[in-house]
Amino acid sequence: MKLFISCAEPSGDIIASEVLATFQKHLPSLSINGIGGENSKRQGLTSLFPVSDLTVHGLTEVIPKALQILKRIRQTADHIIATQPDLVITIDAFDFHIRVIKRLRKKGFKGKVVHLVAPAVWAWGGGRAAKLMRYYDALYCLLPFEPAYFQKTGFKVMFVGNPVLSRFSTDNNTSSLDFCARHNIANNAFIITVLPGSRDSEVKRLSDEFLQSIALLHKQLPNVHVVIPTFPQFSAMIGEKINQYHFPITMITQDEKVDCFLNTHFAIAASGTVALELSLFDFPFIIAYKASKLTIWIARKMAKVKHICLINILMNKSIVPELIQEECTAKNIYDCSLELIKDDTKTKQFHQDKKAALALLKTPHGNMPDCFVENVIKEILPDSSK
Repeated sequence: MKLFISCAEPSGDIIASEVLATFQKHLPSLSINGIGGENSKRQGLTSLFPVSDLTVHGLTEVIPKALQILKRIRQTADHIIATQPDLVITIDAFDFHIRVIKRLRKKGFKGKVVHLVAPAVWAWGGGRAAKLMRYYDALYCLLPFEPAYFQKTGFKVMFVGNPVLSRFSTDNNTSSLDFCARHNIANNAFIITVLPGSRDSEVKRLSDEFLQSIALLHKQLPNVHVVIPTFPQFSAMIGEKINQYHFPITMITQDEKVDCFLNTHFAIAASGTVALELSLFDFPFIIAYKASKLTIWIARKMAKVKHICLINILMNKSIVPELIQEECTAKNIYDCSLELIKDDTKTKQFHQDKKAALALLKTPHGNMPDCFVENVIKEILPDSSK
């Protein structure tokens, strides 16, 4: 069977790699083609072009790359037409993928096309729902309340759970216990993990505010040690920034992220999937985020929800503190962080509410990759195992 799988950013690449690994357990003779990053490549994918060509966020960030993205849309669609895969899977990045699939359908492509990770129509309105149901054969959702937004006679939509829940093993192991020794972190250090995002624009905007806030915290917590899990493309940029500070800072790779989280006492993070990842561990954290003024203005005009952190959205209340745009300053991050670090009552309530939110993401059908792949094989490709 020939499979084309496409993602457009690091979080989607991780999902793609998990899906590919599961597919190959069920269909060992699978032929893989598509668009992906390093995680997908480890599963045998040769990417049509670098996924970084598509990794942009926000209106003002997209405009300079518009011509390149349009070129990649045409290239992707034309490649699928030429190779005629049995199944096309697109993951997240709806604005890019819907344009590819529209072009495919207009050119007469009759193959099966499914989308994993629903566009957030509950946050931005329902226009995307109608487009998706017109061009796709099925949609697989990561949030339990999403299928209701895509109900249409004859259209298949299913909640398959959230991959974050099964992604990390939080059991202590030798590797996690050796983490501090490997990185020369003192036994009595108060470890703050800093996650300034997975996009170039996020890292540029957020890393200084995050680190300046910890410079203020350092006066209250002299044993603070900062750890920054990052991607290779940001190492030089972050390396230049950390040289300006007079408290210990360690950069690590994404491969050590779980070990880092098992030793973390507090975290400051950009918005995104990372909030769910952090929620699986036993420490409090805050979300702080800023984008271009135009992007935020449009978002505030269009948004249908009050929060950006999924934990808060699931519970419809503020559990994880959010400091957005003009509130995302070093002083505000410092004040909010210090309060949560020092107030045991708030921390206890934080963990109780967080666990209740995570419980909503579980599915009785097993973990996300297994649930998704098994359903696709059974419902979308019933002849694939013959």
